Amino acid sequence: MFSAFKTHRMQNDIAGQLLDPTTGQLKSFDRWREDIQGMTDHYCHSWMQTEYDTAVIRAHQAADWKHFIDEADVLPNVRWMPTTSITPDPIHEHYWTTKLTLPVGHPFWKEHRPGDRWNCKCSLQQTDEPANDSGLAGWTPPLPMPGLDNNPAEDGRIFSRTHPYYTEAYPGAEAATDKLMRDLKI
Repeated sequence: MFSAFKTHRMQNDIAGQLLDPTTGQLKSFDRWREDIQGMTDHYCHSWMQTEYDTAVIRAHQAADWKHFIDEADVLPNVRWMPTTSITPDPIHEHYWTTKLTLPVGHPFWKEHRPGDRWNCKCSLQQTDEPANDSGLAGWTPPLPMPGLDNNPAEDGRIFSRTHPYYTEAYPGAEAATDKLMRDLKI
């Protein structure tokens, strides 16, 4: 569904560049191609790589989360582990430096977890060590990025419907993607 919305958005953004904004006339192919180069570079390389990497990471984390639930009777808590990124996002640093450790069913995990930022390479480790929520005292956790505010293990969506591909979709996008999914029997 995410790919369908992305494709719909990209095709409409690119089609929107066909006319010269000053004259309203159709641009030549060469001018149009030049005008959309930056857009296609973002959609088809930079964003695609980030979306791919994030999708793979979140899919692994969803599988881990299902395992955490299955093992919660033996290992009831989950600890936020440091990132493996060469250039860590400081947003999550607070979690691993305070050794945030909470029960698997703690409400915090509904909104916050590794993977709630693009290309997040933090992880969780299940443990029987005591819970440690001292990192939450007097501190407001930052909101997840739009589209990454769900737990894929719970709803089966790698990217949530709050992503701008959905929220800023062109008219007809939802109907078109729903039809595509029905036609593909997905």
